[in-house]
Amino acid sequence: AVGPGGRVVTLSGERLTAQRVTERFEAGQAVTATYDVSLAPPPSEGGERDDLEIVVTAPPIRRQVVSTEVGADQARRIPGTQGDVLRVVENLPGVGRSAVGSGQLVVWGAAPEDTRVLIDGVPVPRLYHDGGLRSVLPGDLVQSVELAPGGYGAPWGRGIGGVVQATTRPLDGDGVHGALSADLYDAAVNARASLGRGVRIGAGVRRSHLDTLLGAVNDGQSVSSLFPVPRYFDAQARASWDVSRADRVELTGILSRDEIQRSAASPDPFRVTSDTRAVGFERLWLRWRRTLAGGAVLTVTPWFGRDARAETSRVGAVETSLERESFVGGVRAQWQGNVTSILNLSVGADVELNASSLRRRGSIALPAREGDVRAFGQPPPDQVAADNWSTTFVGVAPWLEGELALLPGKLHVTGGVRVDPYVLRVSRRTPLEGDLPALGLLRESFTVEPRLALRWTPFERLSVKVAFGRYAQPPQPEDLSAAFGTPTLGLAQATHALAGVTVRPTRSLSVEVTTFVSWSEGLAVRPPAESPRLAESLAATGEGRAYGAQVLVRQELARGFLGWLSYSVMRSERRASPGDAWRLFDYDQTHVLTALFTWEIGRGFEVGVRFRYATGMPRTPVTGAWFDATRDRWQPTFGAQNADRLPDFIQADARVAKTFRLGSTRLEVSLEVQNVTNRENPEEVVWSADWRRRAYITGLPLLPVLGARWTF
Repeated sequence: AVGPGGRVVTLSGERLTAQRVTERFEAGQAVTATYDVSLAPPPSEGGERDDLEIVVTAPPIRRQVVSTEVGADQARRIPGTQGDVLRVVENLPGVGRSAVGSGQLVVWGAAPEDTRVLIDGVPVPRLYHDGGLRSVLPGDLVQSVELAPGGYGAPWGRGIGGVVQATTRPLDGDGVHGALSADLYDAAVNARASLGRGVRIGAGVRRSHLDTLLGAVNDGQSVSSLFPVPRYFDAQARASWDVSRADRVELTGILSRDEIQRSAASPDPFRVTSDTRAVGFERLWLRWRRTLAGGAVLTVTPWFGRDARAETSRVGAVETSLERESFVGGVRAQWQGNVTSILNLSVGADVELNASSLRRRGSIALPAREGDVRAFGQPPPDQVAADNWSTTFVGVAPWLEGELALLPGKLHVTGGVRVDPYVLRVSRRTPLEGDLPALGLLRESFTVEPRLALRWTPFERLSVKVAFGRYAQPPQPEDLSAAFGTPTLGLAQATHALAGVTVRPTRSLSVEVTTFVSWSEGLAVRPPAESPRLAESLAATGEGRAYGAQVLVRQELARGFLGWLSYSVMRSERRASPGDAWRLFDYDQTHVLTALFTWEIGRGFEVGVRFRYATGMPRTPVTGAWFDATRDRWQPTFGAQNADRLPDFIQADARVAKTFRLGSTRLEVSLEVQNVTNRENPEEVVWSADWRRRAYITGLPLLPVLGARWTF
């Protein structure tokens, strides 16, 4: 019942001197305040009584200047997500719409691989399973999810895009609790139990069955050969122990598996394509949290895991395969507390290790990179290569961040710095050549990344914010091949700057407007020469820029109603070298609009609607064709790069749910209809063999998804 903003807490008692303390509350965030009080002894008759000193220790909420956080209970109700909490990220401002089935995150015009995904501060390689239908972490394990598209603080780094942070739900409560759920896509079960003496355990598992259902009604064939049906599996196990009132230890393990296959037939044998991909990862982390005297908090999280990926792509007779296995690990440590009444300090270190082994065979142009001028279905060049290599990355990044509360709490100045040295070893700096031994490479780098943010709240319902920061990102292991990339690639770096204002007309309604700009340099791109020098198939000369504005009108849950309207207008551009002309980024989307609401209409019924609009992604137009007699096929002639666009995307989704109370348990039955208007949204351009006629691959048609969830 406490609304956002400054609220006065009064402490009084028979042997206390009355004190008043102001605490700040923000929607979706919990405030933990500890008041250390020493009672004065009863005064002796006729003696004097001293005033009592009360020490208030309440570390302020640590939030990014621009971020959107959604609690799990609200996110589960959002139409279009089928109850998947983490899929709410697709609907937040600053996030571009990804192509159907890709599950990529395009945040503020950055490449998908530039945005970091963290669970309890532990990095994971992806947020969604293949196909984008489900996230890698079930909603019952999620407490909240937060997106910081840019301008975030010193604790986070090694990425030049945004940061998505998922926080797991504490294993609180006594007895045995859990949930069973199933719908068109998958089935899941999870349970948690209290073992007494502060020990609690939990586990869950989920598996897709969409491929089995479609195989039974479609003779084993996918609904569309161009939209493959994903197969995925994930499992989780957790344990927590309240060692004392000040100490809690949590152990969490998760694993994720994906398999996907697709093929596209063609009368031209050179254009028959197929794609097979298997992706998986595991993570195990231990989080120790201690509340120290004075209210400071110490958190230490050691973690380790493994990532595995195997891909095989074939176009005609040309096949390309890539296999990667990475062993990763690290530790995050942070101390946070009040140093004085106006200064809160955060000190920590972020250590990360990545040891990868890679093997690649086939075309030098598959898979296509951002910036490649190609058309869907176009056969790749005939050049092939092969390479086996390994990389080892070690980074140790200490950071320091302080927050000053000035002008009686109306002005908050947050300044920080992140020092990010790293060592990178590459096993081979030259391509394979006979029996010659490999000549390795060892590189060291050192970056200093300052961060600064200001938040001014002249009135209770009005705040103004600005932020600036520098960010760096190490090269991808796939790009360090001597045959397919460049082993000597260095850091990509970016600068973020933003300004915005937030107005709260009511306690539950907020309007937030943010403008932003980002610059990036040192991006890995293909060099202009058709025959680059040995072991220099990529060059770190690429530059990028993105700028725009975003608006979020958000109604928090009030009287059974919640919803928001998010709109982003932006422009994202790239160029291969400083002297080149700017071109549109492959993932550029000028306009992205999402409007949604959910309403509890009573008697256990709930309805919701979501509407999405997005500008089509850029494509390079085909202006003609010529016959290649040496290869006996037609080759396209291209116009200006990314001068064309796919048609706009428009889709409406609806959801209705009914909750039944069965004793102490609950059963929720929901029906969600995606694309209720059955609009054919183009997702890609396909061409005839002679490049004279074109058509579109369209997204999913009207799709009803019936589901049930029983909680106990």
